[in-house]
Amino acid sequence: MKRPGWATVVGIIGIIWGCLGLLGAVLTMLMPIFMPKMFMEAQKLVTAGQGPQQAGESFKMIAHLWNMPYLHNSCVIIGLIGVFVSGFFILASICLLQVRRSAIKLIYAALAIEIIANILLLPEGIVLKTISILFGVVIYIVLLLVVAAGDNGLLR
Repeated sequence: MKRPGWATVVGIIGIIWGCLGLLGAVLTMLMPIFMPKMFMEAQKLVTAGQGPQQAGESFKMIAHLWNMPYLHNSCVIIGLIGVFVSGFFILASICLLQVRRSAIKLIYAALAIEIIANILLLPEGIVLKTISILFGVVIYIVLLLVVAAGDNGLLR
């Protein structure tokens, strides 16, 4: 059976976007390890006068927030959820490229899970992160519309 062009495009974009999500999830899981070191280095720059003077208060506030134990656990949990969600998205994209019978149902499920997970994990007050997550949600919605508009009768 010949694979439709839309399935190839969605499958390749899905694998690439899923791998980026997987990378981000692993980095989120590692945040409790590398964030304290980054804060220490940044604070050294501020106290040495090499950074902006008003940044000193910001670093104190961030260090205070980072010392809360539940924040460490939530980074690991959110990272694990991201690994499973992105892994499922990669699997669904590979199935779509292989023209499997279950590919349409898998890609619908994977895109819906990605959209829901991204919306639920929207951070409050971090504008740049919020914009990047919303950009990802828009990409997932566009992929969902492409799959819905495509001739998925061929894959059933």
